[in-house]
Amino acid sequence: MIISQAAAQKHGAGIEITSSRSYNAYHISDDDTHVTEIKAAFEAIGIEGVTKPTGGGSDANIFNEKGLKTVNFSTGMSKVHTTDEFIAVTDLIAITEFVHCYLTR
Repeated sequence: MIISQAAAQKHGAGIEITSSRSYNAYHISDDDTHVTEIKAAFEAIGIEGVTKPTGGGSDANIFNEKGLKTVNFSTGMSKVHTTDEFIAVTDLIAITEFVHCYLTR
């Protein structure tokens, strides 16, 4: 029995859970041209590009599934998806510099 069912029964309630897959996972290799070009643009502005899996979902999952190679990268946000979410002005400037560098290379 799953935990939510046990908790519901403990309080005399019932529970019905229906789940469906909203998106599929994707993986893009660190040596992929798209990834290496992104990392090079970060390095050109003095930021080390680091890759890591996130386990989350985004538009990139859908785009990659449709054949449009898409890479997510951090914009420096903190306390993401909370009412205290913020981004430091220095990080906002850095990501803007990255976008400019990447698009003009």
